[in-house]
Amino acid sequence: MLPILACLFACGPAPVVVSVEAHTKSAPPASGAEVTLVPADPRIPPTDPVYAYLAKVVSQALSQKGLRPAATAGEGRTVIAIHWLQEGPKVITRTLMTPEPGDFRGVPRRTGDVQGLGRDQSLADLSPSNDPLKPNEQKVTRYPWTIELRGLRATGGEAALLWVVTASADSVSNDVADVAPELIAASMPLIGSDRARKDVRMSASDATVKSLVVDSSNAGGAPPANARR
Repeated sequence: MLPILACLFACGPAPVVVSVEAHTKSAPPASGAEVTLVPADPRIPPTDPVYAYLAKVVSQALSQKGLRPAATAGEGRTVIAIHWLQEGPKVITRTLMTPEPGDFRGVPRRTGDVQGLGRDQSLADLSPSNDPLKPNEQKVTRYPWTIELRGLRATGGEAALLWVVTASADSVSNDVADVAPELIAASMPLIGSDRARKDVRMSASDATVKSLVVDSSNAGGAPPANARR
């Protein structure tokens, strides 16, 4: 019993709650169209390790939507600017109800088998000190991440905003590779739509997320520290 209950808390990838919203002024590019990826901040070079990794994940996601990411800008081509923000770590306290060894005892099938307990009484009438679940407080550190994708089109030398999708979530680490696939997977269906902010549960075991996991060591530049998988 103990291993089974313990596994409820520790086994399998924990889902990530992604808050995502979208706004649009124009429809997204049609399937087969070429798009160009750039950092949203022009001061960030394409060789920046975080941008290089995100560009590879976004390129994979766009390719699955039938788009063709290109390395250079082109006439009339939609530009997708990638913006990201990693805020400082925050410590939260959570309470888990965990079993304590020795608290699991054999329970008779019939209340009449318990000495001193009538058949009309319930085991719940016994002392609450026998409750096998005890509160256990844990302090955990989370790293808030935000990734925003902006669709742009050059008009008269200026970039006109076509659409934007913003996704944010708390990660278990400050490594972008530990949360980017979930954020991008939650963002893709909302490109070119108007959606109020909503929460979406994403897990590393989801097929859409697994399809976006890329080898960060080949993303260009130095890989993000502790990149997963």
